[in-house]
Amino acid sequence: MLDLYTDATPNGLKVSIALEEMGLPYNVHRLFLGGEQKTPEFTELNANNKISVLVPQQSTGLSMTEPTPSPTSAEEPFCSSRTAWSAGTHCVHFA
Repeated sequence: MLDLYTDATPNGLKVSIALEEMGLPYNVHRLFLGGEQKTPEFTELNANNKISVLVPQQSTGLSMTEPTPSPTSAEEPFCSSRTAWSAGTHCVHFA
């Protein structure tokens, strides 16, 4: 399960669309870009104060900021790279 921190902007929506297309479970935490992205809690996730941010619920200590996900099979060898997360039967790469 992933936590997605985003707002209803084109850049914010592309991540949720990709997650839906891949069938990956996630929770949306909506930020209002009028200032909520500058709170100390969000700055801990992304020091640049930009959306979107993906955080796995299992504690890995990692988050992906401003991700552009592209789905591939989890069987591919790159799924163990630093720019990919294995999520069930999918491997999510970030550009």
